Amino acid sequence: MTNNKYFIWLPLYLIVSLCVVKNAFGQTYTGPYASGMGGAGRAVLGALEAAYMNPAQLGYMSQNHIYGFLEDGEIRGQDERKIGVMGLDTTTSDLFPGAITYTDVSVKTSAGTVKTKNYEFSLGRREYDQLSFGITLKRQEWSEPGDSGADHDINLGITFVPIKELGLAFVTYNVLESGDERAPRKYALGTHYIWEPFMKVSFDLAYQELNSENSGMDVMGGVALPFGYVDLLFGFSSLATTNEEFFTTGFVWNGPRLSLAYSYQNGSKESVIHNIDFGVFF
Repeated sequence: MTNNKYFIWLPLYLIVSLCVVKNAFGQTYTGPYASGMGGAGRAVLGALEAAYMNPAQLGYMSQNHIYGFLEDGEIRGQDERKIGVMGLDTTTSDLFPGAITYTDVSVKTSAGTVKTKNYEFSLGRREYDQLSFGITLKRQEWSEPGDSGADHDINLGITFVPIKELGLAFVTYNVLESGDERAPRKYALGTHYIWEPFMKVSFDLAYQELNSENSGMDVMGGVALPFGYVDLLFGFSSLATTNEEFFTTGFVWNGPRLSLAYSYQNGSKESVIHNIDFGVFF
């Protein structure tokens, strides 16, 4: 890989991500590490985090993965459930690992039930040991009382790893002009530091734009404490966009071929969320 290719990729990414003005829908799901660490996971090297939060992380994946997950809870007085599957293929090409995800979301509101089906295809390209780019193509089909439709959009991500213990990430969500303002455009920065063998630390900042009442900076952070195959997770988030705070905890068990994760999130506005997922590696 030559330096010329690097200077083509980076300006192209910045032009696409900064020049568009509208969006279709937001981040679909938060993976096990991120949800247990306050939602901070854009620089975490986890398959679900890569597929949903930062496609650039796919460039660092080394195994094939299949995941199934369930997220269930009450968010600001509304019942919400997410069910999904994810498949990650790293064998077709070392240059372009890809992930396919499907997520079914149901939210019960006072006006009725809002349902969405999300289909996402992500690709990651590792330019050097230190740099990776990614893109996610998204389609969302939604229905609510009296209305329905479909939206398309993309996410773009960059990961920079200056040393093996430190990861830095930048992600732009919803960069296409769709004419639909159902969910915010979002920019996010993330960092993840591995302090072996004692601790892994993640910290994310995310700014989203929707309207004068729902724009602002979300702050997320947490730690993972490794004990053999198990990481214990603890985190906190302060979300300016919803004026809510979350305390989170959970665990991730990663075996040689299987994984199991659970997280619990308790918010300040009648929000309690349980998240469980199961993965197979091969």
